[in-house]
Amino acid sequence: MQKLIDEHIKVEGIEQLVEPTSIFSSKFDEEVARITSPEAKASEMEHAMKHVLTVKMDENPVFYESLMERLKRIIEDYKQKCITEAERLKLLQAVLDDIRSPERFALQQGVELEVFPFYQLVQTKISDEVGLSSLAQEIYSALKKHAVVDWQQKEDAKREMRRDIKRLLRSELSGNDLQDLTTQLVDLAARRFPG
Repeated sequence: MQKLIDEHIKVEGIEQLVEPTSIFSSKFDEEVARITSPEAKASEMEHAMKHVLTVKMDENPVFYESLMERLKRIIEDYKQKCITEAERLKLLQAVLDDIRSPERFALQQGVELEVFPFYQLVQTKISDEVGLSSLAQEIYSALKKHAVVDWQQKEDAKREMRRDIKRLLRSELSGNDLQDLTTQLVDLAARRFPG
């Protein structure tokens, strides 16, 4: 049987018939607009956004996790018939717009886009907004300063990072909160500053 299959079935490679379109491309909006069924339109948007959010989660876990939660809530609300099809599409478009413009949120917080993930991570532990943007900038600068070539393999570079972060955060946090946030910030730096 295997011999017959091998003799008569041949595969000459995989041909991609439809090129995937990024949600950051204007072509994505055009493709979604061409879909006539509201259900199919929403499904296309949900699928594309889930993919992007999953891929980008490491870049800014707080930001993209909050968007993923909003997306899940929209999907669940629609399944529970708490929102209409039109409301679903409107809410999905709002999430899509937010995914496309993290710089808008960074600007609202008074930080640069590169600092924004660190700002949001610090914000999870420190509720006092006064001086938070400058604290996040200092943390970012301290991490960036120690992010030398192959720093992820150099324990002394990571130790210096942790020491600088703790020095900056000690007036705001202590104990496990200080330790946890320090670890999270160094982990985020490892994903954002390849060595």
